[in-house]
Amino acid sequence: MNPWIFATGLCGNTISFLVFLAPVIYKKKSTESFDSVPYVVALFSATLWFYFALLTNDVLLMSINSIGCVVEGIYLGIFLTYASKKPKVFTIKLVVFMNLCLFGSLLFTTMMFCEGKRRVTIVGWIGSIFAFTVFLSPLSVIRLVIKTESVEYMPFTLSLFLTLSAVAWFCYGFLQHNYYIALPNVLGFLFGITQMGLFAVYMKKEKHHRRSADLKLPQVSMDVVKPDQSERSLEKELKFTMTASGGYRGNKKTMRNTKHFGGNGIPLQTFSNSKSQGTYNPHLIKKQQEVYRNAKLIRKFRKSVKQQERREDCVPAISIPELAESSQVQNKTDPKIVHWKKNEKKNKVKNSLQSAREEYEKTQKEEEKARAERERIARAREEESAKAEGKRKAKRKMMLMKTHSGQPIMKYRIKKLLDGIQGSSGN
Repeated sequence: MNPWIFATGLCGNTISFLVFLAPVIYKKKSTESFDSVPYVVALFSATLWFYFALLTNDVLLMSINSIGCVVEGIYLGIFLTYASKKPKVFTIKLVVFMNLCLFGSLLFTTMMFCEGKRRVTIVGWIGSIFAFTVFLSPLSVIRLVIKTESVEYMPFTLSLFLTLSAVAWFCYGFLQHNYYIALPNVLGFLFGITQMGLFAVYMKKEKHHRRSADLKLPQVSMDVVKPDQSERSLEKELKFTMTASGGYRGNKKTMRNTKHFGGNGIPLQTFSNSKSQGTYNPHLIKKQQEVYRNAKLIRKFRKSVKQQERREDCVPAISIPELAESSQVQNKTDPKIVHWKKNEKKNKVKNSLQSAREEYEKTQKEEEKARAERERIARAREEESAKAEGKRKAKRKMMLMKTHSGQPIMKYRIKKLLDGIQGSSGN
């Protein structure tokens, strides 16, 4: 093996090992603003590159990625130990999906359907893509640094070692003509330089804020709140903290700082001073936000109670109609009485219109009922006339059936005439 290739690979191994040992969650015993996604992606990437090293028989790449798998697994275990329920469930689902389902399907597909160089090419390109995603993970940290103007979650040593690791592995891949390793580390080098530049810019701003805060502002007590601390002592501590920091004055500048920097009522200089001293406590800020939210609700409730009591005090002892009709009242031009009289006239007109509408609807209903009755009687008469006409036609038909040579007709007519004469004589 070329000694330069071995030297760059050994250097990359050493620096990558130091990068793997960078997180400090166990030391602080809190995940704070750290996310588990970079650890899961790094574990998947290390597993993938270990598989790639097995296919290409690369001992240096195999050794560092085996260490990376172990270390990232330990860090994920520590994260799951100290994380809350929601991030813990999300992390477990992500690990199962990426490192079991996704890697298992990739391993099965390449072992069953690919051979030789084709298998190496597919695994190499997939490894390069996920190496790109690992190098893109600092974008969230860069965004947080720009938003808060603080480099707390972006240590300089970590950015430096990431940059050196990218340079070493780029040289290793370039000398070996293995561009699957070389290309992703170009992006890693660019992001490392960007992080160090941001660190240099915002570190100067933090030093400037710290000096101005030390000259103008008192010290702010922001101790870590223990879980077993009582609510009463916590409330006293919050009151003392806000009194020392100047309180929440409600001006536009403080509200803007509250919205953008999360200090909730603390002036920007005090907030930056507390963060630069390493005593920044997100849990205490969350408790402060709850205290101010509850205080705002209490103020609204008290204001509504006062308004209701004021309205109840303004209610007169007797009603306005009694007051208007009373003979004891001499001032008939009282605005309340005049207003009541106007409303009374409007109500009378309204009631008269309503009664006229009801009367009209009543007459309409009666007319509709009479019309229906007339239609029913006319229908009954038509049915009776139809029945009589049917009987007459039936009798005539029977008469025509019994007629023969015209003789029964004369007999029938004579009989009909005699029946009519007998009926008239009987009457």
